[in-house]
Amino acid sequence: MPESGQSGLSVKQSPFLATEVQILLSAPMKQKIVIPELIWQQNPLFWSRQGSIAVEKKRANIFLGIGVASPRQLSQAIPFDELGFLLSAEFLKRKIPGAVVFCLIADQHAWLANQFNKKEAIKISLQQFGLISRVIANLNLEGWQFFQASKLFPKANPASYEALEERDISFFVKNHQVGIKIGWQFGQQSNIHKTDEAHFDSGSLQPFQALMIKPGMTLDPEKLHESPYLSSCKEKRIIFSLAENVREKLNNRACSKNQLAAFKNHLKKTVSLFEMMITKSPAKTPFETKIEMIIKKCLA
Repeated sequence: MPESGQSGLSVKQSPFLATEVQILLSAPMKQKIVIPELIWQQNPLFWSRQGSIAVEKKRANIFLGIGVASPRQLSQAIPFDELGFLLSAEFLKRKIPGAVVFCLIADQHAWLANQFNKKEAIKISLQQFGLISRVIANLNLEGWQFFQASKLFPKANPASYEALEERDISFFVKNHQVGIKIGWQFGQQSNIHKTDEAHFDSGSLQPFQALMIKPGMTLDPEKLHESPYLSSCKEKRIIFSLAENVREKLNNRACSKNQLAAFKNHLKKTVSLFEMMITKSPAKTPFETKIEMIIKKCLA
Protein backbone atom coordinates (compact mmCIF):
# COMPACT_ATOMS: atom_id res chain seq x y z
CA MET A 1 0.00 0.00 0.00
CA PRO A 2 1.24 3.53 -0.64
CA GLU A 3 2.78 5.09 2.44
CA SER A 4 3.99 8.44 1.16
CA GLY A 5 5.18 11.01 3.67
CA GLN A 6 6.24 8.64 6.46
CA SER A 7 9.99 9.00 6.20
CA GLY A 8 11.62 10.13 9.43
CA LEU A 9 8.36 10.25 11.39
CA SER A 10 8.01 6.89 13.12
CA VAL A 11 6.39 6.72 16.55
CA LYS A 12 9.67 5.67 18.16
CA GLN A 13 11.43 8.76 16.82
CA SER A 14 8.72 11.13 17.95
CA PRO A 15 9.28 13.14 21.13
CA PHE A 16 5.52 13.00 21.79
CA LEU A 17 3.47 10.31 23.48
CA ALA A 18 2.11 7.65 21.16
CA THR A 19 -1.40 8.51 22.33
CA GLU A 20 -1.31 12.03 20.89
CA VAL A 21 -2.08 13.33 17.44
CA GLN A 22 1.05 15.25 16.51
CA ILE A 23 1.78 18.20 14.23
CA LEU A 24 5.46 18.21 13.29
CA LEU A 25 7.71 20.37 11.15
CA SER A 26 9.88 18.58 8.61
CA ALA A 27 12.25 19.90 5.97
CA PRO A 28 11.63 21.99 4.01
CA MET A 29 9.45 23.36 6.85
CA LYS A 30 6.31 21.51 5.84
CA GLN A 31 3.87 20.82 8.61
CA LYS A 32 2.87 17.19 8.91
CA ILE A 33 0.10 15.58 10.91
CA VAL A 34 1.03 12.27 12.49
CA ILE A 35 -1.57 9.92 13.92
CA PRO A 36 0.15 7.10 15.83
CA GLU A 37 -1.12 3.57 15.33
CA LEU A 38 -2.26 3.42 18.95
CA ILE A 39 -4.70 6.22 18.16
CA TRP A 40 -6.36 4.86 15.04
CA GLN A 41 -6.41 1.30 16.40
CA GLN A 42 -9.09 2.44 18.82
CA ASN A 43 -11.34 1.70 15.84
CA PRO A 44 -11.81 -2.10 15.95
CA LEU A 45 -12.50 -2.31 12.20
CA PHE A 46 -9.02 -1.22 11.12
CA TRP A 47 -6.48 -3.93 10.38
CA SER A 48 -3.52 -3.79 12.76
CA ARG A 49 0.15 -3.20 11.92
CA GLN A 50 -0.41 -0.52 9.28
CA GLY A 51 1.90 2.00 10.92
CA SER A 52 1.36 5.62 11.82
CA ILE A 53 -0.54 7.96 9.52
CA ALA A 54 1.73 10.81 8.43
CA VAL A 55 0.49 13.39 5.93
CA GLU A 56 1.16 17.00 5.05
CA LYS A 57 -1.19 19.29 6.92
CA LYS A 58 -2.24 20.92 3.65
CA ARG A 59 -3.12 17.47 2.23
CA ALA A 60 -4.91 15.90 5.16
CA ASN A 61 -8.36 15.42 3.65
CA ILE A 62 -9.80 11.91 3.42
CA PHE A 63 -11.17 9.97 0.45
CA LEU A 64 -13.29 6.85 0.27
CA GLY A 65 -15.00 5.25 -2.68
CA ILE A 66 -18.16 3.16 -2.64
CA GLY A 67 -18.92 0.85 -5.54
CA VAL A 68 -22.21 -0.50 -6.83
CA ALA A 69 -21.00 -3.79 -8.30
CA SER A 70 -18.50 -6.57 -7.87
CA PRO A 71 -16.74 -7.98 -10.95
CA ARG A 72 -19.53 -10.57 -11.20
CA GLN A 73 -22.77 -8.78 -10.37
CA LEU A 74 -24.53 -5.62 -9.30
CA SER A 75 -25.08 -5.18 -5.58
CA GLN A 76 -28.43 -6.50 -4.36
CA ALA A 77 -28.71 -4.33 -1.24
CA ILE A 78 -26.73 -2.00 1.01
CA PRO A 79 -25.27 -3.98 3.92
CA PHE A 80 -25.08 -2.76 7.51
CA ASP A 81 -21.29 -3.15 7.24
CA GLU A 82 -21.21 0.01 5.12
CA LEU A 83 -21.89 2.02 8.26
CA GLY A 84 -18.59 0.81 9.69
CA PHE A 85 -16.84 1.95 6.51
CA LEU A 86 -18.36 5.44 6.75
CA LEU A 87 -17.73 5.75 10.47
CA SER A 88 -14.10 4.70 9.99
CA ALA A 89 -13.61 7.75 7.77
CA GLU A 90 -15.42 9.92 10.32
CA PHE A 91 -13.29 8.44 13.11
CA LEU A 92 -10.08 9.49 11.37
CA LYS A 93 -11.48 12.88 10.36
CA ARG A 94 -12.11 13.72 14.01
CA LYS A 95 -8.40 13.25 14.69
CA ILE A 96 -7.38 15.83 12.07
CA PRO A 97 -8.42 19.45 12.70
CA GLY A 98 -10.21 20.93 9.70
CA ALA A 99 -10.17 17.75 7.61
CA VAL A 100 -12.94 16.98 5.11
CA VAL A 101 -14.16 13.57 3.92
CA PHE A 102 -14.76 13.22 0.18
CA CYS A 103 -16.92 10.21 -0.63
CA LEU A 104 -17.31 9.06 -4.24
CA ILE A 105 -20.01 6.62 -5.36
CA ALA A 106 -18.22 4.74 -8.13
CA ASP A 107 -21.31 4.04 -10.21
CA GLN A 108 -20.14 4.42 -13.81
CA HIS A 109 -17.39 1.86 -13.17
CA ALA A 110 -20.14 -0.79 -13.31
CA TRP A 111 -20.93 -0.09 -16.98
CA LEU A 112 -17.69 1.44 -18.22
CA ALA A 113 -15.44 -1.31 -16.85
CA ASN A 114 -17.70 -4.27 -16.11
CA GLN A 115 -20.41 -3.84 -18.79
CA PHE A 116 -23.36 -4.06 -16.40
CA ASN A 117 -26.73 -2.52 -17.20
CA LYS A 118 -26.41 1.25 -16.86
CA LYS A 119 -29.98 1.89 -15.69
CA GLU A 120 -29.71 -0.75 -12.98
CA ALA A 121 -26.35 0.58 -11.83
CA ILE A 122 -27.71 4.13 -11.62
CA LYS A 123 -30.62 2.85 -9.55
CA ILE A 124 -28.21 1.38 -7.02
CA SER A 125 -26.12 4.55 -7.13
CA LEU A 126 -29.16 6.63 -6.20
CA GLN A 127 -29.92 4.26 -3.34
CA GLN A 128 -26.37 4.71 -2.08
CA PHE A 129 -26.59 8.48 -2.47
CA GLY A 130 -29.82 8.52 -0.48
CA LEU A 131 -28.44 6.33 2.30
CA ILE A 132 -25.22 8.31 2.68
CA SER A 133 -27.23 11.55 2.75
CA ARG A 134 -29.41 10.19 5.54
CA VAL A 135 -26.52 8.82 7.57
CA ILE A 136 -24.64 12.11 7.42
CA ALA A 137 -27.75 14.14 8.33
CA ASN A 138 -29.17 11.81 11.01
CA LEU A 139 -25.85 11.23 12.75
CA ASN A 140 -24.96 14.95 12.55
CA LEU A 141 -21.67 14.33 10.74
CA GLU A 142 -19.94 17.51 9.59
CA GLY A 143 -17.28 18.08 6.97
CA TRP A 144 -18.53 15.56 4.41
CA GLN A 145 -18.90 15.96 0.66
CA PHE A 146 -20.17 13.16 -1.55
CA PHE A 147 -20.47 12.69 -5.29
CA GLN A 148 -21.56 10.26 -8.00
CA ALA A 149 -18.80 9.48 -10.47
CA SER A 150 -21.29 9.58 -13.36
CA LYS A 151 -22.03 13.22 -12.60
CA LEU A 152 -18.47 14.18 -11.74
CA PHE A 153 -17.08 12.64 -14.94
CA PRO A 154 -20.05 12.73 -17.39
CA LYS A 155 -17.91 12.32 -20.50
CA ALA A 156 -15.91 9.32 -19.29
CA ASN A 157 -15.13 6.57 -21.76
CA PRO A 158 -14.93 2.81 -21.16
CA ALA A 159 -11.76 1.83 -19.33
CA SER A 160 -10.46 -0.77 -16.94
CA TYR A 161 -11.58 -0.60 -13.33
CA GLU A 162 -7.98 0.12 -12.32
CA ALA A 163 -7.78 3.08 -14.71
CA LEU A 164 -11.05 4.53 -13.41
CA GLU A 165 -9.88 4.13 -9.81
CA GLU A 166 -6.64 5.93 -10.63
CA ARG A 167 -8.60 8.74 -12.31
CA ASP A 168 -10.79 9.07 -9.21
CA ILE A 169 -8.05 9.31 -6.61
CA SER A 170 -5.95 11.54 -8.88
CA PHE A 171 -8.84 14.02 -9.16
CA PHE A 172 -9.31 14.26 -5.40
CA VAL A 173 -5.60 14.41 -4.61
CA LYS A 174 -5.06 17.24 -7.08
CA ASN A 175 -8.28 19.21 -6.56
CA HIS A 176 -9.34 18.53 -2.97
CA GLN A 177 -6.11 18.13 -1.02
CA VAL A 178 -6.68 14.46 -0.25
CA GLY A 179 -3.77 12.68 1.41
CA ILE A 180 -5.52 9.74 3.09
CA LYS A 181 -7.68 7.01 1.57
CA ILE A 182 -9.89 4.72 3.63
CA GLY A 183 -10.25 1.34 1.94
CA TRP A 184 -10.89 -2.30 2.74
CA GLN A 185 -9.02 -5.52 2.18
CA PHE A 186 -9.72 -9.22 2.67
CA GLY A 187 -6.60 -9.81 4.74
CA GLN A 188 -3.03 -8.69 5.20
CA GLN A 189 -1.38 -11.43 3.17
CA SER A 190 0.06 -10.20 -0.11
CA ASN A 191 -1.62 -12.82 -2.31
CA ILE A 192 -5.33 -12.25 -1.61
CA HIS A 193 -6.07 -8.79 -3.00
CA LYS A 194 -7.34 -9.51 -6.51
CA THR A 195 -10.69 -7.76 -5.98
CA ASP A 196 -10.26 -5.64 -2.86
CA GLU A 197 -9.06 -2.05 -2.63
CA ALA A 198 -5.50 -2.97 -1.65
CA HIS A 199 -5.18 -4.39 -5.17
CA PHE A 200 -5.89 -0.98 -6.71
CA ASP A 201 -4.01 1.10 -4.16
CA SER A 202 -0.80 -0.88 -4.53
CA GLY A 203 -0.59 0.15 -8.20
CA SER A 204 -1.53 3.80 -7.77
CA LEU A 205 0.92 6.55 -8.66
CA GLN A 206 -0.78 9.13 -6.44
CA PRO A 207 0.76 10.47 -3.20
CA PHE A 208 -1.69 9.26 -0.58
CA GLN A 209 -1.58 6.95 2.40
CA ALA A 210 -4.13 4.14 2.61
CA LEU A 211 -5.66 2.85 5.83
CA MET A 212 -7.58 -0.41 5.48
CA ILE A 213 -10.56 -1.79 7.34
CA LYS A 214 -11.63 -5.43 7.49
CA PRO A 215 -14.10 -6.80 4.92
CA GLY A 216 -17.77 -7.32 5.54
CA MET A 217 -18.96 -10.78 6.56
CA THR A 218 -21.77 -12.93 5.19
CA LEU A 219 -23.85 -15.90 6.29
CA ASP A 220 -22.91 -17.78 3.13
CA PRO A 221 -20.61 -20.72 3.97
CA GLU A 222 -19.21 -20.54 0.42
CA LYS A 223 -18.38 -16.83 0.67
CA LEU A 224 -17.46 -15.77 4.18
CA HIS A 225 -16.21 -12.28 3.31
CA GLU A 226 -17.41 -9.54 0.99
CA SER A 227 -16.99 -5.83 0.40
CA PRO A 228 -18.44 -3.77 3.27
CA TYR A 229 -20.62 -1.79 0.85
CA LEU A 230 -21.79 -4.51 -1.58
CA SER A 231 -24.15 -7.43 -1.11
CA SER A 232 -24.34 -10.31 -3.58
CA CYS A 233 -27.20 -11.91 -1.62
CA LYS A 234 -29.27 -9.77 0.73
CA GLU A 235 -30.55 -12.83 2.59
CA LYS A 236 -26.96 -13.51 3.72
CA ARG A 237 -26.19 -10.06 5.14
CA ILE A 238 -27.71 -7.64 7.62
CA ILE A 239 -28.94 -4.90 5.31
CA PHE A 240 -30.14 -1.32 5.64
CA SER A 241 -33.91 -1.73 5.71
CA LEU A 242 -36.54 -0.71 8.24
CA ALA A 243 -38.08 -4.14 7.69
CA GLU A 244 -34.87 -6.01 8.46
CA ASN A 245 -35.39 -8.85 10.96
CA VAL A 246 -31.98 -8.98 12.59
CA ARG A 247 -32.93 -11.58 15.19
CA GLU A 248 -34.12 -14.02 12.52
CA LYS A 249 -30.90 -13.72 10.51
CA LEU A 250 -28.72 -14.08 13.59
CA ASN A 251 -30.53 -17.30 14.45
CA ASN A 252 -29.66 -18.81 11.08
CA ARG A 253 -29.51 -22.58 11.61
CA ALA A 254 -27.95 -23.20 8.20
CA CYS A 255 -24.66 -21.73 9.44
CA SER A 256 -22.13 -23.48 11.59
CA LYS A 257 -21.73 -22.19 15.14
CA ASN A 258 -18.26 -20.91 14.32
CA GLN A 259 -19.41 -18.96 11.26
CA LEU A 260 -22.36 -17.47 13.11
CA ALA A 261 -20.12 -16.47 16.01
CA ALA A 262 -17.63 -14.82 13.63
CA PHE A 263 -20.48 -13.02 11.85
CA LYS A 264 -21.83 -11.66 15.14
CA ASN A 265 -18.38 -10.65 16.37
CA HIS A 266 -17.81 -8.64 13.20
CA LEU A 267 -21.15 -6.86 13.58
CA LYS A 268 -20.20 -6.04 17.16
CA LYS A 269 -17.22 -4.05 15.88
CA THR A 270 -19.52 -1.72 13.93
CA VAL A 271 -21.94 -1.45 16.86
CA SER A 272 -19.03 -0.71 19.20
CA LEU A 273 -17.72 2.01 16.86
CA PHE A 274 -21.20 3.55 16.61
CA GLU A 275 -21.61 3.59 20.40
CA MET A 276 -18.14 5.07 20.86
CA MET A 277 -18.70 7.86 18.33
CA ILE A 278 -22.43 8.57 18.14
CA THR A 279 -24.52 7.36 21.08
CA LYS A 280 -24.70 4.41 23.45
CA SER A 281 -27.68 2.09 23.64
CA PRO A 282 -29.60 1.83 26.92
CA ALA A 283 -28.19 -0.68 29.38
CA LYS A 284 -29.12 -4.34 28.81
CA THR A 285 -30.35 -3.70 25.27
CA PRO A 286 -30.19 -7.02 23.35
CA PHE A 287 -27.57 -7.05 20.60
CA GLU A 288 -30.14 -7.66 17.83
CA THR A 289 -32.18 -4.72 19.10
CA LYS A 290 -29.10 -2.49 19.08
CA ILE A 291 -28.58 -3.13 15.38
CA GLU A 292 -32.22 -2.49 14.56
CA MET A 293 -32.14 0.76 16.58
CA ILE A 294 -29.02 1.91 14.72
CA ILE A 295 -30.61 1.12 11.35
CA LYS A 296 -33.72 3.10 12.30
CA LYS A 297 -31.65 6.07 13.46
CA CYS A 298 -29.69 6.08 10.20
CA LEU A 299 -32.81 5.80 8.05
CA ALA A 300 -35.07 8.15 10.01
